[in-house]
Amino acid sequence: TQSTHRMDSMPKASIILCAYKCKKKVLPTITSILNQTYHDFELIIIDDASRDGTAEVIADIGDTRIRLIINEKNIGVVSSRNKGLKLASGKYITHCDHDDIWNPKKIEIQIAAMDTNPTVGLCGTENNIFVNGQFKTTTKAPSYLSKFLHWHLFQDSTFYHSSTMVRASVIKKHNIAYLEGLNFADDWCIYHQYAKVSDIMILPDALTDYHLHGQNWSLKASNEMHSNGSFFLRKEINLLTEGKYDEQTVKDYFSAMIFGSPCVDSETLLKVGEMMHTIYESFCKKYNPSENEIDSIKKNISERWWRVVSTTANVLGLSALQLFNAPDTPHWVKPSKFTYLKVFLKVLVKRIVRFGANK
Repeated sequence: TQSTHRMDSMPKASIILCAYKCKKKVLPTITSILNQTYHDFELIIIDDASRDGTAEVIADIGDTRIRLIINEKNIGVVSSRNKGLKLASGKYITHCDHDDIWNPKKIEIQIAAMDTNPTVGLCGTENNIFVNGQFKTTTKAPSYLSKFLHWHLFQDSTFYHSSTMVRASVIKKHNIAYLEGLNFADDWCIYHQYAKVSDIMILPDALTDYHLHGQNWSLKASNEMHSNGSFFLRKEINLLTEGKYDEQTVKDYFSAMIFGSPCVDSETLLKVGEMMHTIYESFCKKYNPSENEIDSIKKNISERWWRVVSTTANVLGLSALQLFNAPDTPHWVKPSKFTYLKVFLKVLVKRIVRFGANK
């Protein structure tokens, strides 16, 4: 069912907000949207059959820019997001989760950036991170270069969903949609779709307040997120590398690179490092990044590789540290002598303590 409609000409921006049993949290989010300095938008709110009063709270707001869609049955956030994409009429489409807050100038700044950069299909922002209502940190991308951001999507989702704005013409031309059934990784998957057909960007301004708490969708099912994330990432990696990797190898890569878990043995550690190197070479061959982008990618992947090696060394011992420089691994940028010594001593002390305990 549908309540309030926008009746005048089509807006420049469409905002999609998926709501489910959030009547106590959704009002601050909606207020931050309605108070934007940029006014030419429609706010499509999809209530996913909450039946707890959420839809009534939204309907009482009475702003003509709001289009309230009430699902007759619960279809899940992924299907609701796709429903929102089909309903959106704006040149630009942006998303906001029901517990995040926007800076008043978010839409104004993003639209200006998208207007100025017509090849950009996906635009995100930096974010202020709150945990249980307390400010923790502000995100900062290691590089804002387009192909670096595309590369970075093979390591993590890179963009925060509530910060993103996309170009509707890119969606239409390339039939882009969230992958049904891919809960907790659907946003990561769709970012890859944009990156393969357009430039992508992140604005350096922190324009989104991203809230983490015990009830976040992504925190409710970390095992499912891990499974779905490694499933779609295997698909993307094999498209890039022409079907090189089996399910277990990608799971090992996902566990080490994305979740930061130690590898179970030296053989797995080497495979992860070699896989990182192969993905890099395949990416450069296919997408031809600039020298500046290559420098940023090499620095980033070397740091990631060092993190995997040092984390694994805490479990396997000093021999794992030596594998950082193994052939066909991304060891272009070495850790500083201080960083290496710090990890070396930490692992050594751990080994001595274990030896003493065993005696």
